[in-house]
Amino acid sequence: MGNRKLKLLLLFIGIFVLVELTLFCYQQFKDKEEKKVVEEIGVIVAQRGNNLPVNVIVNPKPYSSRSELFKYVSQEKVNSLFYPMKNFIENKLDACENLANLHIWHEICGIDVKNLKLYPLYPHLPVIRDTVNKLDFNNISPLFGIRIFGYLEVKNNGLTQFFLSTVDISIEVYLSLDSPNNSFLICYQNHLTKQVNTLSDEIYLNKGKYFFEILGKTGIKVGKFSLKWKQSSLMSTFSEISSEHLSCFFNETGSKKTSVILDYKVPEGLPSLFHKKKLSELYSTPEDFIRSTIFTIPLIPEEDTLDLFPDCKYSPSYIVHEEISQYLGIWELHYTKVFPKDNTEVFYRLDTNENQIIFGNDIVLESTAHNIVNQVMAAIKKKHKNKYSLSTILNVEENNDVEKGSRFLVELELINNDLSKKVRFSQYVYLFNNITKLCYPENFQWNKTADVNVILTLGNQGRWAKHFINTMAEVFEETKDINLNVIIVDFNSQDIDMIQALEQSSIPRYTLIKHTGKFHKTLAIQVAANTIINPNAITLQVDLHLTIPSGFIDLVRKHTVQGKMVCSPIVLRLQCGANPQARYGFWESAGYGIFGAYKSDWNRFGGMNTEKFSISWGGEDWELLDTVLKAGYEVERFKVKNFNHVFHTKKGMWDYSKTT
Repeated sequence: MGNRKLKLLLLFIGIFVLVELTLFCYQQFKDKEEKKVVEEIGVIVAQRGNNLPVNVIVNPKPYSSRSELFKYVSQEKVNSLFYPMKNFIENKLDACENLANLHIWHEICGIDVKNLKLYPLYPHLPVIRDTVNKLDFNNISPLFGIRIFGYLEVKNNGLTQFFLSTVDISIEVYLSLDSPNNSFLICYQNHLTKQVNTLSDEIYLNKGKYFFEILGKTGIKVGKFSLKWKQSSLMSTFSEISSEHLSCFFNETGSKKTSVILDYKVPEGLPSLFHKKKLSELYSTPEDFIRSTIFTIPLIPEEDTLDLFPDCKYSPSYIVHEEISQYLGIWELHYTKVFPKDNTEVFYRLDTNENQIIFGNDIVLESTAHNIVNQVMAAIKKKHKNKYSLSTILNVEENNDVEKGSRFLVELELINNDLSKKVRFSQYVYLFNNITKLCYPENFQWNKTADVNVILTLGNQGRWAKHFINTMAEVFEETKDINLNVIIVDFNSQDIDMIQALEQSSIPRYTLIKHTGKFHKTLAIQVAANTIINPNAITLQVDLHLTIPSGFIDLVRKHTVQGKMVCSPIVLRLQCGANPQARYGFWESAGYGIFGAYKSDWNRFGGMNTEKFSISWGGEDWELLDTVLKAGYEVERFKVKNFNHVFHTKKGMWDYSKTT
């Protein structure tokens, strides 16, 4: 009898556990399904210069009509999904007396203040904005960059001398006698292995306030420093600079540690910033300057390029016609040669056994380049007599097909002698093997005015998002390209008001899509691409942590041919501590994340594989490459000078509880 009761009890317990387990599994399934639904909601929340509705959900799947693409939602629904930002809290610091501004940057390699000053997020985008009441610090973390600035109040007239003591930190101290833009270096120290003391010259200071600035950079150790002073007539020894002598340069506005401040109160003309150059100023040779500014030369009228050469059938032997095994498309590529030399070779500091790519683009034989140019000029002269003359060979690119011949992109600066005006000839020509005369490859010319839609996906990367917006604004300012559009898909970042950041920018055309759920790169790209209605526009995927030269958009147009060719420029991956002015790194030849294609072609080969690559990524670019090649397209590959991927910490990336 006892055994029977025990069996019944065990049976009852088993049934109870089974029911509970079933209910638990059902709830997990339900939560997963609800989560999946949430993750698929991408809503256009802001736009400028585009004829797109706002507060609409974008269908990430293929669509046949505008009604299938967009689904309107209420403002209340949008607010419930995306607002308010949890960490973005207005917090104005009214107190500015007895304090100085403190800005901090994390994870910056190198041991010199110069590494901080050349960092792309310096000086406007620190990780932390705070205030301090002293100029004596004992525990500055490794790989930190700091900037302390404000006003130093002198109570009495007299000669003043400063005393700088440092341990394991590089320091520069600036002082201005009038305007902040006239500040000068009064003392510095860059020894990181021992305590070093440095004295400034004696400086006569009248009673009043003086702008000062301290820049610091630690290496791999904890650093410390102190700045003291003495006024010769009043002090026999150096003393601490107490808080009563300090005041802020400006009040800090916004959440100090988790939000990106969108104002630009830091003066642009400070001597501590003079080292920093725009990408358009980084020329190592006259040829570099010419190549980097090609886009500034007006294009020759299209009708003047017609019928210079006969059309010829264009069907390269390297086009893929058979099935490709997964991820083997990388072995089906060809690379562009250039003339003149473009100085794309780089240096790589070897600290591993990796065999990185540091050589630049291959060079077209000079005799070959001149032969092609001579034929082009002869054809122009035959058609237009003396209307045009050659000024400069800007760029000759060759793609060689061993079996059939070579395709050339020829770019020349011509003088229109009738108008005394410079114009740019930029056309593709073809030269078959064993034939001496050029022809125009059939249906293979680039659209000089095609819209280029730059697509960026991100989540909780506020400082880098602001850097990207600034970069695109600078590209527009330098190019005045009205056919440039920016599409950002933001996974509900909590560290930046993205709408405000875009509204404050000078970017004339943009679309902002807010997305719920975990970061899903392929889905975000597909959603962004679906907002591009024009089939004759280019979609261009980019990364977040880039420096982009102003000629990049023109370059993408030239190497993207509708129905024929997509482009995947090769980015230079900078090493930790490197920057555009000190190009240490390697070419990311195995990456295809920078990718441009016409929207009509995008639709044809199907876009991103959102099912296989969901909330994880890695390999989606290789899969896309396979898909494109199997669809019969060429993929143009070339290295681009000043197109850099900046080293960055991966701490907290895509984690909404942290910022980087």
